[in-house]
Amino acid sequence: MVALPTAAIAGLVAGGLTCLLQEFLPGDWNTVVNSGAVWTVVAYVFTALVARTQTGAALAGLLVLVGEVAGYYIYLADVRHLSGLHSAEILWTVAALWIGPLTGLAAHRARWGDAAQRMTSLAAIAGVIAGEGAYLVRIADVVRAGWVEIVIGTMLTAVALAWGRAPARVRLGAFAAGVFVAGAVYSAYRLLALG
Repeated sequence: MVALPTAAIAGLVAGGLTCLLQEFLPGDWNTVVNSGAVWTVVAYVFTALVARTQTGAALAGLLVLVGEVAGYYIYLADVRHLSGLHSAEILWTVAALWIGPLTGLAAHRARWGDAAQRMTSLAAIAGVIAGEGAYLVRIADVVRAGWVEIVIGTMLTAVALAWGRAPARVRLGAFAAGVFVAGAVYSAYRLLALG
C-alpha cells in the first residue's frame, strides 16, 4: 500500500519542518508550531486524504505521528546540532503510538463515515486544538497563541455541528465528544507540566 510509506515520509518531513520553523518564528508561535495539536492535525488531514480503509487509516495515523517525532529529533540533532531530552523523545513516541491510530480512525470517519461520525470526528479534532489552547493560556503562559487555538477549535466545532443533516441528539453527542477530548488534552498537558 503506497499510502503507508508516504505517511511515514510525510511525518518525517512535517516533524523536520516544525523543528526548522522553531528557528524562525518568534515567542508564542515558536511554541505552537511544534505542538501536539499541530502534529495531530497534520496526521488527521494526511490520513483523511490517503487512507481508504479503517486499518489503513489507523496505520497511516500512527506512521505520520511517529514520523513527526522522528523527523523533529533527527532535524534537531543532525541539522541544528542540538541535543533533545531523551525522556521527551520517549514521551512523544509513546504518545504517537496510541494517539496516531486514534487520529487515523477519526480522520477515516471524517471522510468516509456517516453524518454522526463526521460530526464527532471533526468535533474531536477541534477538541484537541482547543484543549491545547486552554493549556497554553492557563498553564504555559503562551496566551496569544493559546487564544488563537481556542478560537480555531471553537470555530471548527461550530462548523462540525452545522455540517450536514443530523438530529439534535447527534449534534449534542458530537459536542460532548469534543468537550471530552478538549478536557483530556488539557488534563494530559497539565499533568506533564506538573510532573
